[in-house]
Amino acid sequence: MKNKNYEKITEEITKTKSKISELQSRLRELERQKTDLENDEIVSLVRGLEIPPDKFREFVAAYQQENINAAAANKAGEAAEKEENNEV
Repeated sequence: MKNKNYEKITEEITKTKSKISELQSRLRELERQKTDLENDEIVSLVRGLEIPPDKFREFVAAYQQENINAAAANKAGEAAEKEENNEV
């Protein structure tokens, strides 16, 4: 005969695993819904620009390049500041 505490704990483990599985499924569904809403918002914003697809590609490429340049400038500024602080 098994210990009653052992059986209770084993049963509780099974119930907990089941709840975790249900919650993980719910989380995946909520994340999917969130992504769908974000995508809908992005599509609405892009359509609201009313520019041709080729011009939109150019706009995105320019924006990305601007961010790359800004990040590089920021990094260079941080390096210069760090070097300046080390000299003092």
